[in-house]
Amino acid sequence: MGSIRFLLITLCVTLAPLHASEKVSEQQAIEMQRQASNAAIAAQDADKFISFFDIDYIITYGSGAKTLSLDAEAKSVKKMFEDHSDVNYVRSPTDIHLSNTLPIAMENGTWIGGQTHEATYRGRYSAAWRKTDGIWKIHSELFVTLECEGKGC
Repeated sequence: MGSIRFLLITLCVTLAPLHASEKVSEQQAIEMQRQASNAAIAAQDADKFISFFDIDYIITYGSGAKTLSLDAEAKSVKKMFEDHSDVNYVRSPTDIHLSNTLPIAMENGTWIGGQTHEATYRGRYSAAWRKTDGIWKIHSELFVTLECEGKGC
C-alpha cells in the first residue's frame, strides 16, 4: 500500500508542473495575440486588427456605447482609421485567467488611446477570449474611460 501511495504522490507532483506550464503557454498565447492586435492598431491595419475578433464579437466602448456584431465593429474600425490618421490605442494586460472547464479566458488591464492632436483617454478594460480552431480570439470587450486629457475632453 505504501508503494502505491508513493507512486500516486510522485505522479501528482510530476504532472502538476505540466498542467501549470500548459496554462502559462495559453496565457502567453493570449498575451501575444494582444500585442499583435496593438501592433495592428498602431499600423492602422483594419483587416489585421479585425482578425483578432471572434465571429460573434461584441464591444462596449469607454463611453458606454455598444457594438453588437463583428460586421458593425469592422465598419467602425475601418471608418476610424480612415477619419483619423493619428488614432492609436494600446491595451496592457494586468492579468489573464484561464477557465479549467472551457476554452475561454478572462483578461483585465489598462488602456490608453485616442487621437493624439485631440484627446487621450485612459481607463480599464476586461476582455473575454475564446479558443476557436486552436486560436485565441477576442469574444467580447468592455472598456471604461476613467480619464481624459487634451482639448477634445
